[in-house]
Amino acid sequence: MNRRRVFISSILDKSKEDFSEERSRALRVVRAYPFLEPWAFEEEPASSKSLRSSYLDEVKQCDIFALIASI
Repeated sequence: MNRRRVFISSILDKSKEDFSEERSRALRVVRAYPFLEPWAFEEEPASSKSLRSSYLDEVKQCDIFALIASI
């Protein structure tokens, strides 16, 4: 089965806005579907790439971009 990658995006700075619960919920929802594979920064190992490059490279490779935001 060809799984579709889902990039889960939001502010990660808890001093500005705390989306940790929403991010965890999004990960659980995506994992509930066998044809989807989540990508979330907090689950990735340390990298020698710049922060910007690591994000943008993953955005380019993902099929779905899920943005968590508040109004």
